[in-house]
Amino acid sequence: MDIYGYGRRYSDYNGTGDVPDRIYCPTASSKVQFATAYINDDTIPELIVRTKVSTKQYLWAIYTYKNGRVVKVTYGGDYTEILLGYYQRTGLFKRKYSKDMTWEYHNKISGTKAYPFASKLTYKSNGKSYRNYYIFVNSVRQNKSYSAYCSAFKKATGGKPFKRFNYHQNSAANRKKFL
Repeated sequence: MDIYGYGRRYSDYNGTGDVPDRIYCPTASSKVQFATAYINDDTIPELIVRTKVSTKQYLWAIYTYKNGRVVKVTYGGDYTEILLGYYQRTGLFKRKYSKDMTWEYHNKISGTKAYPFASKLTYKSNGKSYRNYYIFVNSVRQNKSYSAYCSAFKKATGGKPFKRFNYHQNSAANRKKFL
């Protein structure tokens, strides 16, 4: 899948083409899904694009519109990762990795980059469950208590609720309706 967005506010997005800013191997545009969400605090929503590459795996990317251009903020999607949703107009979005343990990551969009903000690790060892909480300060992970984690998170979100991305199948009708 070659993801790009020429033109104003993603209106020319069509999920096809061969551009150098490729993030995955080429995929038929009919297999691409997209969503828009006001993740950062500007007047133009971010574009989230994903494609399913196996039963449980999606590859994804988040784009923003800055200075008249569509810019890729971040991308991901290894076998155990899911891009879940966001907190509207806070810059925060959430992704989760699961295998032998579960990492929930919250990243913050600042300008045209995404930086780690907070994470929660859940795992079992010898039949016991454990949780570790982390806050990132200048990209350095710091172990925190549950209450300190919640306090930092509440301050960053302003108490706004978590929203899941609402994906649409890539079609001319959906691009016209939602972009």
